[in-house]
Amino acid sequence: MPSSFDVLSHTKAKADANTRMPTNRKRGGQKNHKLHKSHITADVDDIICKRVVQAPRSAQAVKDEDNHILYYVTHEVDLIMESKIIEIRYYISEDGEVLDDRTMKKYAINPLTYTHHFKASVVYLNQRGTIPFQRLSEMMNDISRGTIQLQPSTISKRCQECHEKSRGTLEGILDDILYGYVVHVDETGARISGDNHWMHVITNEMGAYFICAEDRGDKSDGTITLLDMYTGVVVHDHFKTYQNLLMCKHAECNAHIDRYLKSGIDFERSEDCQQLFDLMHEMLHRKHTLIDEGKTFMETKEIRDYGKRYEDILKEGLEKYNEANPGISKKAEAEYIKTFRRMLEYKEDHLRFMKDFTIPYTNNKAEKMCRVVKVHKNISHQFVTMRGGKAYASITSIFQTANIRKENALEKLEEIFSN
Repeated sequence: MPSSFDVLSHTKAKADANTRMPTNRKRGGQKNHKLHKSHITADVDDIICKRVVQAPRSAQAVKDEDNHILYYVTHEVDLIMESKIIEIRYYISEDGEVLDDRTMKKYAINPLTYTHHFKASVVYLNQRGTIPFQRLSEMMNDISRGTIQLQPSTISKRCQECHEKSRGTLEGILDDILYGYVVHVDETGARISGDNHWMHVITNEMGAYFICAEDRGDKSDGTITLLDMYTGVVVHDHFKTYQNLLMCKHAECNAHIDRYLKSGIDFERSEDCQQLFDLMHEMLHRKHTLIDEGKTFMETKEIRDYGKRYEDILKEGLEKYNEANPGISKKAEAEYIKTFRRMLEYKEDHLRFMKDFTIPYTNNKAEKMCRVVKVHKNISHQFVTMRGGKAYASITSIFQTANIRKENALEKLEEIFSN
């Protein structure tokens, strides 16, 4: 039965069920949370002097060499957005400068061009701000008070130019990522000219690399080819195609397992799901406790005991279900039973987080990157061409890598346009 016709699976009780574990924490900063506030800078443009009876409470004191207070300081920050037009005048002279081929080509068709900073800013606003071409064109016109009349097609060309010039940068990002011991991979759907395509991501603490591919398991342009010779640990969401990677180790995302087990607890009233859920989080808590104590591994005996309890719960749960439902087909089995079979078959991958403390419990790093694509999809819905999708993947790789490395993404774009 298609899920759209399965009335029982769409009841309000199931739709409204919240599978998150409740906490007693209130909204906002928790106890001992460090206060984050803006800091004043020594680089100021204007200074206003006032003689007052008392300075504002948060004003910062400026002292002399003898520690005597000279005055107090507060800052007000303003942002001025204005266009800057640079006119270059050429006077013809026999003994004048011979312009290089790059300059001649630059002004071969149009006497007006844009600086590297301007191009980078346009691409930054379009991609980072998820602002569609037409809307960004109107915004630039308003901000410049009619001075900049940028066409949507020009913005699209700048994105394509960034994509073409960023090949070397992207290769460096991918090399840095694959140098790490652990990589996270995930994929999410993307519409291109009405057809279903996929946006893949490979990420870790060194950066994020996005790929636009036609198929989810694309073996020519997708992540499978790029990770073919990778020998570290690949964390994924049990997409079977990743199991074809034979040189690496695999680690499963247990956040998905948590959701499946919670579903079995809430809707099937399964005690085995509750026991397994508690055991998984007991192992995770034990790992965090050992890390807090300065340990880098768990004792072999403790790992063996956890593994036996893990197997016993799964086998007992499957045995009880088969006894209660003799001869039931696999298609008709409860979802948590399919999860049990998966967890038993891929036991090593699901428990790798416990045996190796460098392996995380979830695949949240890659899933977080996929949310960026989903936000774009919710606003712009789809890409017009495959070239546009690949350009988006390249530029998003640069943005997200800059975020991870605490770098300025706009400056990175300027470097690429200046090449």
